[in-house]
Amino acid sequence: MTVVKINPENTEELAIVKAIREKVFVEEQNFSPDEDNDGKESECEHFLAYDDETGHPVATGRLYIHDNRGKLQRICVLKEGRGKGFGRKIILAIEQSAREEQLDSLYLSAQEHAVPFYEKLGFVATTGERYIDMGGIWHIDMDYKIAVHA
Repeated sequence: MTVVKINPENTEELAIVKAIREKVFVEEQNFSPDEDNDGKESECEHFLAYDDETGHPVATGRLYIHDNRGKLQRICVLKEGRGKGFGRKIILAIEQSAREEQLDSLYLSAQEHAVPFYEKLGFVATTGERYIDMGGIWHIDMDYKIAVHA
């Protein structure tokens, strides 16, 4: 599998990102299209994972940077890519980019069913309190401290 960081001004690649998100969030999870379209596309770093065997894009995620922290957003994997490590690869690519940007930490609002996935990658629930967020799905806030290597 290959993960690439894309330029949000590349309309072709951004259309692929949006198509994956629409399939997962709007079609599968019943988000309204407006929930996904927050107007921050140009402010984020976008990542796209390709299945090397098929050449098809199967996963995406984005990093929104502010106050020397990075927020992971819109992490999703198409059905055919689930359980094959694509989500993990997207997270690792985002973490690497955050290191290059010299960010202190990452955080995200995890869908409750995905909490164990993020915990395996080192994220920790901040309060453990769950709340309804996008798509009417239960979420939990999680943090990740970026280790500094000498």
